[in-house]
Amino acid sequence: MVATNNAWQRRRWNRLLSFIPFDDRRKVTGDKEGQEQRPAEGLAIQDALSHVPSEQRTCLVLRFVEGFKYGEIAETLGTSEEAVRKRVARGKQAFRKLYG
Repeated sequence: MVATNNAWQRRRWNRLLSFIPFDDRRKVTGDKEGQEQRPAEGLAIQDALSHVPSEQRTCLVLRFVEGFKYGEIAETLGTSEEAVRKRVARGKQAFRKLYG
């Protein structure tokens, strides 16, 4: 059970990292240097996400952290799938600007 949860957590982390513009890709690999930087990096990610507008942040987290599909997010939030796609795209853009 623990191994399964760790695997899912790793998968979610990698999905979130897929749109983060890193200068040094070693930070997302399993090397020792990247692992030492991950806690500070996590704080930077949280800080940047906290400044993304809440509707966009919600869609980003549901999509990239929780792994929901656009249709599932739309149903959950009571909005259209197209609105969710736009919020995710705008949220990614805002996040990149804040994080970079």
